[in-house]
Amino acid sequence: MRVLFAFVPLLALTAAALADGPADAAARAAAEARIGNTVIATDPDGTATHIYWRADGTFSAWRPDWKSEGKWFVKDGKLCLTYDLARPKMGESECMAHAAAHRVGDVWKTEDRTVTLASGRQ
Repeated sequence: MRVLFAFVPLLALTAAALADGPADAAARAAAEARIGNTVIATDPDGTATHIYWRADGTFSAWRPDWKSEGKWFVKDGKLCLTYDLARPKMGESECMAHAAAHRVGDVWKTEDRTVTLASGRQ
């Protein structure tokens, strides 16, 4: 009987993963690539925002004029972040519709920012 109960959480996770659509799977892959690493997003003026991602669904974020903790999650195929303290000029949450999995060292562009995935906590 004990063995049967041990499989229940595993079956629930498997069912949730199978229920995900392609967009949710892509957003989860993007999140998994970030876990244990830091995303550094640099504004056009050179100001860098650092976000260190944890496996428990939380993160730490900081820049020269601001610091916050928060939670990340996947919702409706988007990778979302909710900040405990609103970001200057940007608000307290964001959802990325086209988040992609990247490797440590990758650099990519968003609308107006240059983003890097750095190893560990930077």
